[in-house]
Amino acid sequence: MTSTPKRLTLAITVVAALGLSACGGSSSKKDSGSATAAAKGGAKDINLLTWEGYASPKIVKGFEQATGIKVHVSLVGSDDELFAKLKAGGGKQVDVVAVNRTYLPQLSQSKVIVPIDESRIQGLDQVDPTFRAAGNVIGSTRYGLPYVFGAFPITYNPKKIKDPVASYSTILSDKSPYCGHIGWIDSPPDMIQFAAFYLHMPNPYKLTDAEYAKIVATLKAAKKCVKVVTSGYGDAANAFVAGDVWIAPSQGPLLNKNALDAGLTLQDLTPSEGVTYFLDNHAITKAGADKADAVYQWLNYSLKFETQKTVTEESFWGGVDQGLSKAVPANVSKLLHLDDSAFYKSLITQKAPEAPDTLKKRFSAWSQVKAG
Repeated sequence: MTSTPKRLTLAITVVAALGLSACGGSSSKKDSGSATAAAKGGAKDINLLTWEGYASPKIVKGFEQATGIKVHVSLVGSDDELFAKLKAGGGKQVDVVAVNRTYLPQLSQSKVIVPIDESRIQGLDQVDPTFRAAGNVIGSTRYGLPYVFGAFPITYNPKKIKDPVASYSTILSDKSPYCGHIGWIDSPPDMIQFAAFYLHMPNPYKLTDAEYAKIVATLKAAKKCVKVVTSGYGDAANAFVAGDVWIAPSQGPLLNKNALDAGLTLQDLTPSEGVTYFLDNHAITKAGADKADAVYQWLNYSLKFETQKTVTEESFWGGVDQGLSKAVPANVSKLLHLDDSAFYKSLITQKAPEAPDTLKKRFSAWSQVKAG
């Protein structure tokens, strides 16, 4: 089992740097780009920046055979890497990017991505309403087309734990009945927000200094119950398989899959305080706007039911089309909570810290916890 890069850490500083670099340019250059759009609209290739499992050989081959359009795939393993590649070459080397909807406002304001014309989209009506306009429509303008989602509940070993309380208290309280067998993840934004939910703070993404102090104190007290702090899915799965950890933040369904591959079946617990999740969307870059015909064919292909079924089974993240629960293996559907309206209602949109709160404060607070 190998460790898979975390999808939770927010690359706000990288987004800011990207935005500053992207805001330059004269109006004449923009007009020139628009003038060439029609000429390049019939392009026979597109450059896709995406995540492992999102554009597998099976998915890409199906598109290329159906359209005759070549897809050049570039993979990333972290948000920071994604933004670095978007920035490289002024973004001209990327036509379509698979990006967390958290970043769509910054990317749209900095003109890195362009609006999506919904009149050219087929299949949006089959996307579950939970994801159809969840942060990917800004004002009345669509900037992202939903593709896959991932939720982060709590994962536990049912052979060790029976009927756990549906609360973050199972992993964040020094009075947890599983003290000594708790796993944490070495991800400051996530551990801090989990604690904020657990402590019922009004806005987990706009924490005050007093709230930070309470979070640090709570986590320091609970740390005595923590067996190991892991760096990724693989590390966490290993800890579960070894029997060291019985319960931990899920880090997404890939943790469950890694453990399952090693012969251990884990289960998810939905904390009453809510479950955070990400929603990755396809967005069109400025360069992609000049290949509109080819790009929109890819966007429409991404929403086809068969594509959604394939990406769900191969990436082990959840497709956004309705009805997938009956099309994928039952164990995959259960782990991903596909078509589970009650679970969808528990989802909390993952956000960047709001001023005066900052990502830097989250890292600082987490450093205090680890050092305490």
